Amino acid sequence: IRVAVFLANLNAADVCVECLVGRTAENNEFAVQYRYLMDAANVNDHGETVFKLDLHPEISGLLHYQIRMYPHHDLLSHAFETGNMIWL
Repeated sequence: IRVAVFLANLNAADVCVECLVGRTAENNEFAVQYRYLMDAANVNDHGETVFKLDLHPEISGLLHYQIRMYPHHDLLSHAFETGNMIWL
């Protein structure tokens, strides 16, 4: 899985990009079963940082994927402390 993100003045280390893998429950809600962090691979010709994940799901069947990005810093007390997140 590859995703290209324009980070403007941020570095790849300033954000976390995650791939959530799961199934759709009976009520059509996405039920997360696994979370995978994506690694920054390179910067493309458009100046976007490309994050990658070589995914080998641990479960089989019909799976759904969601990609999200949120701020990261070692001094945050919780990954979602800032309340900022974008679904890609």
